[in-house]
Amino acid sequence: MKLYCLVKNLEDSEGNISREIAEGPIELPTNTYHISNLNIMSDTALKEFGWLPYEKKSDGKEVCISSRFEILEDRVIEFVTTRDKTIEEKTVEKETADIERWLTLRHKRDQLLAASDRMVVVDRWEKMTLEERERIARYRQALRDLPGTVIDPEVVGFPVF
Repeated sequence: MKLYCLVKNLEDSEGNISREIAEGPIELPTNTYHISNLNIMSDTALKEFGWLPYEKKSDGKEVCISSRFEILEDRVIEFVTTRDKTIEEKTVEKETADIERWLTLRHKRDQLLAASDRMVVVDRWEKMTLEERERIARYRQALRDLPGTVIDPEVVGFPVF
């Protein structure tokens, strides 16, 4: 996926011209500012309309500390300074991911319980046999017991009705 920046020339009150990024870095839009088919133009043609290819240079570590853009004649380069994550950041990230997995499990369980609510409405419940009632009750209880019966939220055997 190639990204581009829209670069505009700005003139101050003394006639000095500077360049700044007006949009981007973004995927090239199909059309903008009454110009169509940007997505099929060459980089040379795009340059005439201010669209320059974007390039990112980074040392590839996990956390961005800062970045600066340099606008060249034929492209825009972002220089990114990064660092490794601290032990604390990695711990928080893992804990957050664990919480998300448990929340996903609970959400699925709640959906299954809600879907089975229609089976226990009074008029339907009264027409069921004792065996059917016990089967539905066991199923719903097994759902309510989640996540207490689960060790790993990624490996869940949801009860089947």
